[in-house]
Amino acid sequence: MKRLPALSILCLCLSAAAQRHPAERELRALQDSVWHWRASHPGDPLSDNIRASGQTENAVEVHLMRADSVVRSDFRRRLHDSPLIRLCGFDPDTTPYPAAPEGEVPPAGTASMQAEYAFYAPGTEQVALTIRNAGDRELLFGEEYTLCRFQNDRWETLPAGGIWHSLLHGLRPGREYRFPARLEPRIYPAVYARYRICKRAYAENPRRDWLLTAEFTLTPFVPFTRFNE
Repeated sequence: MKRLPALSILCLCLSAAAQRHPAERELRALQDSVWHWRASHPGDPLSDNIRASGQTENAVEVHLMRADSVVRSDFRRRLHDSPLIRLCGFDPDTTPYPAAPEGEVPPAGTASMQAEYAFYAPGTEQVALTIRNAGDRELLFGEEYTLCRFQNDRWETLPAGGIWHSLLHGLRPGREYRFPARLEPRIYPAVYARYRICKRAYAENPRRDWLLTAEFTLTPFVPFTRFNE
């Protein structure tokens, strides 16, 4: 009787595992193991990349912020190579980076958004931004913002995969609002790059929708460049 090579036997086993209907407890244990690994590897680029997961009828879907071939291979090599795991997420190998958001800029003397500094060092985790309402109406906005980087002669959106709270902030005239924006340097590393944070806001009576933007640069040489208050 002819024996099958070990590799062929392994492939048959994986194929059978993929085709069978796994028990819910098996999928739950597999999903839990992913999050246990993430919790035990803080600061690891792969750990930062894992943003969400969920169970389907016969698989665990792991959602990655960036899911190109290098990241997928790293996941399969270091964490799980199970056919019961499906990796999802933005793949810049096959899909162009989305264009940056577009919208009407607030008129001068109404609303603005500014980063604390004009220059930051590579590897900066987050920047502090300030929204100022210099107009005569309340400014309304949510928690969400968009991270953009200037590449290939265009402003592109870097998919962040964030989960945003459904909160609406109201900023009265003459007030300021500060919040942090993450740059995800382990997922989108850069030594030198121009960045832009975009945030949508609006005023009512009558309704006006605006796009607030704040620009800054990552550079190895960082002079003292705090913006004027």
